[in-house]
Amino acid sequence: PLLEALKDKNPEVRAGAAYVLGEIADKNSLSALISAVKDENVEVRRAAVYALGKIGNERAVVSLILTLKDEDEGVRYGAKEALVRAGQPAIAPLLWALKNREEEVRIGAAEILGRIGDKRAVPDLILALKSEKAVVRARAAEALGRINDKSSVLSLISALKDRDSDVRYWAAFSL
Repeated sequence: PLLEALKDKNPEVRAGAAYVLGEIADKNSLSALISAVKDENVEVRRAAVYALGKIGNERAVVSLILTLKDEDEGVRYGAKEALVRAGQPAIAPLLWALKNREEEVRIGAAEILGRIGDKRAVPDLILALKSEKAVVRARAAEALGRINDKSSVLSLISALKDRDSDVRYWAAFSL
């Protein structure tokens, strides 16, 4: 019945169904919840992202990464939290996302990789320090600081000369 409720005309019913599916961590609902993160209603998208995070399945990772460019801050925040909880299974797709053409996806990927703290992300984050977008460079510097790997020190020192003050700040803070 909850899967059917995800198709209801009423967005409140769809959102409620998604939320409950997350609370009961029903892995059989993954496909339906992955579709629900594209719903036109923001509350449905928020609930679907929440549910996918609670279920914590590798299949959900790519859909969660794609929601990092959602227009709604709550959806983006929920996706970030869910990806941090996913941990190791999210690393490879997040490294791919660091190269995405969408700025919001690159920013979110850098932030999440830093919060996960896996040293495998260091080489890709160092490359992100060369992004054309200052905010991506700043998030990469911040992430490198969170990971705290000695191999990033020289790159962070170089970032101290960046033309953007936020990048310089995060490079200094990270060192």
